[in-house]
Amino acid sequence: MKAITILGSTGSIGTQTLDIVTQNPDKFRVIGLAAGRNVEMLAQQVRQFSPEIVAINDESKFTELKEAIADLRPQPILLAGQDGVIEVARYGDSEAVVTGIVGCAGLLPTIAAIEARKDIALANKETLIAAGPVVNPLIEEHGVKLLPADSEHSAIFQCLQGVPKEGLRRIILTASGGAFRDWPIEKLSNVKVADAIKHPNWSMGRKITVDSATMMNKGLEVIEAHYLFGLDYDNIDIVIHPQSIIHSLIELQDTSVLAQLGWPDMRLPLLYALSWPERIYTDWKQLDLVKAGSLTFKEPDNLKYPCIQLAYAAGRIGGSMPAALNAANEQAVALFLEEKIPFLDIPKLIEYVCEKHKSDYQKNPTLDDILATDKWARKEAVAGSLIVANSLKNLLVNIEEKTENITEKKTEFEEYTEIKSENEKLGFNDFYQKGLKEYEQQNYQLALAEFNHAIEMDKGHSDAYIYRGDVKEKLEDYQGAIDDYNQAIKLDATHPKAYYRRGNVLRKVGDNWGAIADYNQAIRLNPNYTAAKRRSYVHVDTGATEKFMQE
Repeated sequence: MKAITILGSTGSIGTQTLDIVTQNPDKFRVIGLAAGRNVEMLAQQVRQFSPEIVAINDESKFTELKEAIADLRPQPILLAGQDGVIEVARYGDSEAVVTGIVGCAGLLPTIAAIEARKDIALANKETLIAAGPVVNPLIEEHGVKLLPADSEHSAIFQCLQGVPKEGLRRIILTASGGAFRDWPIEKLSNVKVADAIKHPNWSMGRKITVDSATMMNKGLEVIEAHYLFGLDYDNIDIVIHPQSIIHSLIELQDTSVLAQLGWPDMRLPLLYALSWPERIYTDWKQLDLVKAGSLTFKEPDNLKYPCIQLAYAAGRIGGSMPAALNAANEQAVALFLEEKIPFLDIPKLIEYVCEKHKSDYQKNPTLDDILATDKWARKEAVAGSLIVANSLKNLLVNIEEKTENITEKKTEFEEYTEIKSENEKLGFNDFYQKGLKEYEQQNYQLALAEFNHAIEMDKGHSDAYIYRGDVKEKLEDYQGAIDDYNQAIKLDATHPKAYYRRGNVLRKVGDNWGAIADYNQAIRLNPNYTAAKRRSYVHVDTGATEKFMQE
């Protein structure tokens, strides 16, 4: 029998985990429970599952909880506040901790559990999104297992069983499309809170349901997949699958594709995270493909869902930027749920905060850096909520704009639709050439968009990655540029330009020896390449004067 602890026991993840325990009393035993502020439900759970230790995060509710279970014998250890939740996370003989606390609030308890050598059933994606550079080394240091307990990453994990590490080529995350997948884009300015918290397929909490409506949840899952499975962002894709039957897919090196299917039910990934590598029999509804009917797929609309590209951008920058993105999103969603900002301001506010964070972004953050970034970003999001109305004017359609001759003029949405229709007729080379033209004219944002289109159509052209890397360098997205040069080299390791350009960026970020190595390789591939001069400059930077004089 496995002893488990549940953090966030009164939330959606917690209650479904306890349902699993109820159905499998011979398999699981509850050691600890921690909840936010729902005293009534927590007291009922304590009575039913008899945990040894219990914490309520809201300290003002502690006395009420104590009185609600005063007649119980034996009494569990009762704690309150974040410190109490952390104590529950690290307590006693628990073998696995289910992290169901919503948002970055789950980070410190999860780290405490890892340091206490508890395996983690990770349902709190923000732990890795905000602090992947800190959490992953801790997982390795303490020798614990981190098992994904959300549907998409569990699906990937299940598909990977038996696949050698080097066999994975691409991850395809499926998305339902959220509450507004069938809404026309011009209707989004009228979204109410009640609209955004109605998910068509899943039963989830308010915050994650809004994230699904903006599709920020999928953007965050891209970052989480990067840290869980080690793939570059260019090899992690998103596809809208309205039926939510295929929970995600993987593509292997030989182009075989594996998928995990099932009815939408969060208990399945939770059960697998707790029982892995075993499979436990359940009497849950079995999948009937005939009844499921047609399974359909489509690309996400980046105009309708700008949060996706914001997440990719933050992930590629890395370091502390995903922490800023996550905190800004949490605060923006909270403001929306409090009806303090409109729905369309959520991505605007996130972009505003991320742009401001570029000035003090940390490439290799410590835990203290992550926590400081989280605190700063939340404060900045509140302060910036009144001044972000136009921050995404090139991405969002302002359908309320009035014009005197509206019948004679095209709206932005109509223009976008026509451009999109024209784009669908174009091929890789069309977008590639347009990207080159915009780059030559120093229209770097437009060039980036064209190269993105080209690469979406054909991921096998190294030159497209090189030029997109050049664009990102101009936009000071140095990590994104390095990632593109890496991909170009992966596609064609004999291309001197890729090494040369990567060397330039490495030099800019202070990795002089890495730059020298790249310049050397460029020269090996083409002895006449101008990298020799660059190499000499870098030798001076590193103090290698004798080598410089030889060259």
